[in-house]
Amino acid sequence: MQTKDHYKIARYLSEDVGLFSSDIKRLMFIVGSVFPDINLLSYFKGKGSLGHSYSKREKEINKAIEYFKDNRTIIAYFRLGVALHYIQDSFTFPHNEHAEISALSHFSYESKLHNLLCGYLYSQSDVPRNFNCNVIYAIKMLHEKYCCAKSCAHKDLAYIIVLSRAVISGLAQKNDVLPIMQYAD
Repeated sequence: MQTKDHYKIARYLSEDVGLFSSDIKRLMFIVGSVFPDINLLSYFKGKGSLGHSYSKREKEINKAIEYFKDNRTIIAYFRLGVALHYIQDSFTFPHNEHAEISALSHFSYESKLHNLLCGYLYSQSDVPRNFNCNVIYAIKMLHEKYCCAKSCAHKDLAYIIVLSRAVISGLAQKNDVLPIMQYAD
């Protein structure tokens, strides 16, 4: 995803979900959500864009979620933003091991995703508030399901938006479970 799309989703989530008790926590979450694209060192964990892949960032995502559950500090909000960035990239075709595409195709795909995002973001307000699946387990299972399906930008956005809202909603309610297993088809 493009940096501006990570920013847009983080802003949307920070306004939509009751997770942010102060402006500084909201700001740290938003900064964290764009930080991996600004920090070029984050790409060194894998080949090319694979530094932002699920397989390379799974442990970091899980640690950030667990840390956030126990600590609602500004650092925890920053780390949650970073984790959400990696979750979103994990459900973006060019950031996966099975995507063997050129840098030009990568940028083209992300441009298409950006154009779709503008109208898609606010049409996904029906994510349920009842939860039935562990956060970390749900992300892992959905990523496995995602990797087995045919790639397209519409599918990526469905996973990205539903999963992002569900993770933040679940953490806002201090639950450890998500409503997404039946929604990401």
